[in-house]
Amino acid sequence: MDLETLLTTRVVIDELKSSDDQGAFQEIAEALFGASIIGQKDCVAIRDAFLARERVAATSLGFGMAVPHVFSEKVPSALLIVARSPAGVHMKSPDGRPTRLFFCLIANEASRPAYLRILAAVAKVARDSYWRRCLDKANATQVYDALIEGEKALGR
Repeated sequence: MDLETLLTTRVVIDELKSSDDQGAFQEIAEALFGASIIGQKDCVAIRDAFLARERVAATSLGFGMAVPHVFSEKVPSALLIVARSPAGVHMKSPDGRPTRLFFCLIANEASRPAYLRILAAVAKVARDSYWRRCLDKANATQVYDALIEGEKALGR
């Protein structure tokens, strides 16, 4: 399966307001609620899952990008939430730069194959210098299209 097939539900945040990871992940969880994907009572559990994942190992790719990824039975399938932070969120990053572009991946256990496929494709596109520049220039909505184009250009 390619990204175009897997990324049918698009949840975006063009401007995260929080400057710390707890607030950013809360906003991301609330965007899932706002898109009617999870219940309001599930926001804290989703936020805490992302925070716990960051404590285990940082998900930053460097270059101002991170791919936080977790499993949760609160979601119906594998979902990618794209969020931008103009000011950046300070997280553990190999290059010390604040994270300005988040690719937040969440899936239930039954969606593990799609989750792994999305995770691999995002990492491949984001690590390519040309496509990384494209992602950096795109608004949050355009990031999905850039990921799909990048995957096609780079091959699977």
